[in-house]
Amino acid sequence: MIHILSIAAGFGAVLMVTLRIFELAGTDRTMAETERRYIGWVWGALLVLLLSGLGLIIGEPVRELINPIFWIKVVLIVLAVIVSLVFHGKVMRRLAGGGAVTGGIKAGSIFIIILWCVIMLCGRWIAYAPV
Repeated sequence: MIHILSIAAGFGAVLMVTLRIFELAGTDRTMAETERRYIGWVWGALLVLLLSGLGLIIGEPVRELINPIFWIKVVLIVLAVIVSLVFHGKVMRRLAGGGAVTGGIKAGSIFIIILWCVIMLCGRWIAYAPV
């Protein structure tokens, strides 16, 4: 249950930043304010996800560690963290400094949303994949 709630918190925070980039939510705040408000939720949720995920692996190591879907999920999580670090580091700093939202920034934010959706799908698929 903690794992699922952490997914909801982290994905919700990522979604709110993306909605702000598209000016669909939080337009009364600057990009820097939006970033400060939600970035802690993203990284906090990732920490809880890591810890609860380790607990799930310890609970059923054979089912997890020999499952190819699990390893796809792990690779995608590493990719998502790297992309998020770059995106929230360079891009959001530029936007916070008054830079304009470009098509590339919008595409990057949509890519992050899609990436997290695929990660969540893999998480559900682990239980049903034959091992």
